[in-house]
Amino acid sequence: MREVVLGRPVRFAFEPEKDKLAQARLLDAAFRAGYERVGFQYEPIAAAYHYAQTAVGSQNLLIFDFGGGTLDITIMRLENGQKRILANGGIPIAGDVFDQKLVRAKLPRHFGEGSTYHTRHADMPIPSWIYDIFSDWQHVLELQTPERRALLAEIAATAARPAEIAALISLVSNNHALQMFEAAEQAKRRLSDDMGTPHQARWPDFSIRQLVTRTDCEAVIRDDVERVRAYLLEMVSGAGLRPADIDIVVRTGGSAEIPIFRRLLAELFGEEKVRHVDTFSSVTSGLGVVAHEVALGNMEMPAYTPTDLPAHVGHPQSKISPINLQLLLSRVALQEQGTADQPITGTHLILVSNANQIATQSAIQNPQSAIQNPQWLLPLWADYDETLLLVTSTYRFVRISARQWVELGALGMSLADVYHFRPQEEVAAVCRWADMATADWLTLATTRGYVRAYRLDTLRPLLESPAPFQFDEALPGVPVAILGASQRDEILLVNGDGRAIRLPLTMQGVRVRGVQALNWREGERIVGAMIAPSDPAARVLVVTAEGYGKVAAVGEIPLAKKGNERPGMLLARKGVCGLAAVTDAALLLTSDQVVPLAELPTADGTTKATRLIKLGTAVQLMGVVAPPVSPSS
Repeated sequence: MREVVLGRPVRFAFEPEKDKLAQARLLDAAFRAGYERVGFQYEPIAAAYHYAQTAVGSQNLLIFDFGGGTLDITIMRLENGQKRILANGGIPIAGDVFDQKLVRAKLPRHFGEGSTYHTRHADMPIPSWIYDIFSDWQHVLELQTPERRALLAEIAATAARPAEIAALISLVSNNHALQMFEAAEQAKRRLSDDMGTPHQARWPDFSIRQLVTRTDCEAVIRDDVERVRAYLLEMVSGAGLRPADIDIVVRTGGSAEIPIFRRLLAELFGEEKVRHVDTFSSVTSGLGVVAHEVALGNMEMPAYTPTDLPAHVGHPQSKISPINLQLLLSRVALQEQGTADQPITGTHLILVSNANQIATQSAIQNPQSAIQNPQWLLPLWADYDETLLLVTSTYRFVRISARQWVELGALGMSLADVYHFRPQEEVAAVCRWADMATADWLTLATTRGYVRAYRLDTLRPLLESPAPFQFDEALPGVPVAILGASQRDEILLVNGDGRAIRLPLTMQGVRVRGVQALNWREGERIVGAMIAPSDPAARVLVVTAEGYGKVAAVGEIPLAKKGNERPGMLLARKGVCGLAAVTDAALLLTSDQVVPLAELPTADGTTKATRLIKLGTAVQLMGVVAPPVSPSS
């Protein structure tokens, strides 16, 4: 037999010339194998023919063929044994793109990203384009050119983290990248079953171990998920149908097993309509059906012969990047299995301890699973999946969601494990990343009373980098608050002795080198800082570890004139542990529960504190937070 029908994706690439070249290479391989006439059928159509063999009645069928290299979609009408293609298309995103993005997001920090090297004039960040190339499995060999190897050697000679740059050079020069991508692929595959898994690989002179959670993976590919959603709806509309008109959805291909895409299909078309067929048997069986129909004369199909092969295919001067065949073959074998998880959503009270732990309100109400005896809590309201911005005691910034953080704990790991914290490095302050979206300044307040504002338009790209960003010059003390501020905001600070002050961000020096707002003495510490409400009559509640508190109007708190001031006592009791802007109620955070405070003390202008809660033995009040505007059920 000298004729064959081969399957191909609907699009190898968006660019027509690259798509033609890919098909020509496939033709060349078939002719080299001895075939004289070659036909092509799109793989999702072949899968539709496979399904149609056992289909009963009339139905609109959608094939979702999501493999290692492309997503192909076919919509077919089956009626009285007849098959009619209503829509057919594809986009070149799939498993290999996800692997690449996962590597780019999680692994460069093990190879020096975020660190610096020294030039003649200053310390310079290691160029991010190195890690862009490093994270592309088809282009990583470009780092082996003489010029780039010389650059890597120059960086290694003065690198702040030389061992990590040495690992990068070893990975590139010894062709270890294949193993790294295979490890990423296997980690992604395990995430179809597990909520988290280690991405690990070992080489003769170095190794990497990086926890990856399902939420990590889904966050990395979120834009691609939305592209797939939009493309599905576009295809259905182009077929003249609505999602409800689709009777059966057949998903095939390894990437179709990724839980977030299984949930997407169920959401758009209904879980009861979605079927799964084996990736290879469905397409190969369908190609056999198509070939049989062609042989019987029931289907017309153009046949290619060697004279149709473009002369330039395989030319040694081709500018198309070489393909790593071994890696490509391993990707073809990808078969992911798993079940979709039921996501936790909504607004939660997020509680963070400086032991690098996190809990939600539901956990802290159960003493068995609560944070046990933390030194302090950093409370805030946030959606379970929204990004949080953390700053550590060494002025490193990390972005992570509450869900990702909780999953780390469930897997027996901590932030220190994932981000390689130094000894004694702790989470010092946390805020919602969304608070930075409309802010002009990222403002830090420290335990020694220093306040400094940094321009967000300069910092934002560094904070959004996959690797944690670290300040080269730390302020005196440890961060106690990280705030998104506008031009004319004031920062309200309170220390453990009950002194409070407001510092305007317009004060000279705040935006240049920082200003010590409140005079600091040995043994004292700032325990809370916040953006002061603009209304002087607005109230703040200050609480102590013994369960006492005082409400004060913002206008009662002195406004700093020049910095390093020592205002009078706001309340006479020491042991202040937190403050919050309040209206009619508050939530008190003890070491074992969250206690609603329905009635606030009266603001009387004195320094007298009121007992807010009677605490049991060995129980302390850790902080206070205002209730959310719209509490989540």
